[in-house]
Amino acid sequence: MICVPANVIHAKAQKMPIAYLADCQAAAQIRTADQFWCFKPSDFFRIRQKYRGYAVSEVALEEAQRIREGEIISGCCDRADQY
Repeated sequence: MICVPANVIHAKAQKMPIAYLADCQAAAQIRTADQFWCFKPSDFFRIRQKYRGYAVSEVALEEAQRIREGEIISGCCDRADQY
């Protein structure tokens, strides 16, 4: 079993889609003594693989609003309207 503290799960869930916490709750056995969430290794790695690469949507939205059409985004020749 792979056991993770509840505060770590909840902190990560704030940065993930809502389904992340639901998937964790469905797969985990929560120890009442210390509130650790324990996963079978196969479930732990399945959830980890499923949510790999997700970014916080609020950050992505702020980044998208910051880059406007025609604005230089990197280097001397790249502009947002080229993509």
